[in-house]
Amino acid sequence: MTPCTRPDDQSRIQDDIIEEEEDGSEGRYMRNEREEDEDEQARHQEAQAADRQDEEELEAIHERNWYYLDALSERSTCAECGKPNPRWASYSLGILICIHCSGIHRSLGTHISKVRSLDLDEWNDDQMRAIREIGNRKSKEFWEALLPANFHVTKENVEQFVHDKYVHKKFIKK
Repeated sequence: MTPCTRPDDQSRIQDDIIEEEEDGSEGRYMRNEREEDEDEQARHQEAQAADRQDEEELEAIHERNWYYLDALSERSTCAECGKPNPRWASYSLGILICIHCSGIHRSLGTHISKVRSLDLDEWNDDQMRAIREIGNRKSKEFWEALLPANFHVTKENVEQFVHDKYVHKKFIKK
């Protein structure tokens, strides 16, 4: 006898339990739990399939961005010295640069220029998007707006030119 029930209540409770067992309603509860488990498994499998599809779509976008960046490099010149087929980039400035100018950019510090190799480093989509959206032409329009028309970049002056351009901001419109 439980502390909260009277003896006649206890026998009624047991009778109800016996009737449920005879009625087979316990089997219904088991079936419902099994169906819920199966539904949960189906939802989980659907979610996994959707996640795989999302990953595949993101991978396809990443591939397209990479092919675009690679093709852009093949038809571009270094944003600083003009050498053809630059295989480095400053993704923070949105430009493609040659290996020599990448060293100059690294010396500027990451607060000015964040440099990556197209061949050696991993790229995320935001970094590739920056190159795509800005590019060498737009960058030059901004950073070299006041550059004298008779100015020519040489091996001897490229380092000073890059410093003047990005650190001292000598050639931008104010």
